[in-house]
Amino acid sequence: MASEQFKTYFFKVDEHNSQVSLHKNLIDIKSINLAGRLREIAGTTMRIEDIKYHKKLWFIDFVKFRDVNGPGKASRSKPIEGFPLAAGESFCEETTMIYCPTKKMAVIQYSHHGVRHSGIQMYLSTFIINSSFYTFLPKYDGDIQQKFASRAGLKKLSVSLAPNKLTTQDKQQNKALLKVLLEQADENANRINFSYSVGNTKSLLGNKSETLVQHIKKLYEDNPESIKKFEVGIIEALDGQTTILDLIEERLCDKYSSLPTGLDKRWLRQDKYKALLNSYNLHKNLF
Repeated sequence: MASEQFKTYFFKVDEHNSQVSLHKNLIDIKSINLAGRLREIAGTTMRIEDIKYHKKLWFIDFVKFRDVNGPGKASRSKPIEGFPLAAGESFCEETTMIYCPTKKMAVIQYSHHGVRHSGIQMYLSTFIINSSFYTFLPKYDGDIQQKFASRAGLKKLSVSLAPNKLTTQDKQQNKALLKVLLEQADENANRINFSYSVGNTKSLLGNKSETLVQHIKKLYEDNPESIKKFEVGIIEALDGQTTILDLIEERLCDKYSSLPTGLDKRWLRQDKYKALLNSYNLHKNLF
């Protein structure tokens, strides 16, 4: 059986001149007991499960509570059975993160059913009401992000969506986008491919395409598994040549295929921290 890859993504944290720095906020959160760290974020219960500050880096483990249908256990010779849970217990999903206050750099584990960077951003921004606002900006290789943001126009869009990789949360948060993309699709399709282009003319794609690109980019950055191809053709000046940006290929990401699991088939927290630290050391000079 193939092992699941452990993936790490990178973010620049913008504190927007907040009254409370993220570093100070984390110090305060660390002093609060486990139950006091619970927060309801976008209809989901989550908290910081583990938090420590070591050698000027924060090591944090977030937990998302799952009160819906959970997994079972089975073997090749025994049928599936559930896990007995005591009153008040539920299944949980973990997401680990390293944060460097000096570089304003975050390295976050991708957890498909766990907390995403958008949930972490909201949790930390609202933990102390009206005191702070943080934005986690995904990091891309080279100057891709700058070129995309400062484009003079859009000439081409090519996307492949994987509907089977969309979670309930994705569907709730992207209703308008998914209505456009899925309305005409076969319900059994596991890939939906579409392209818009103005060809070699001097025309540009219109406002609807610009809006669509922004929504797809948001979905991709929150759930990279849901978008399998995301290429945009831009011009940097109105009389310029078309440049193709591959926003999947150029997003900064590390993949680990040999992370061990414990007897409960979960990645061990310390091993996840080690992988995140390795990713941090590999790419810290980019921040």
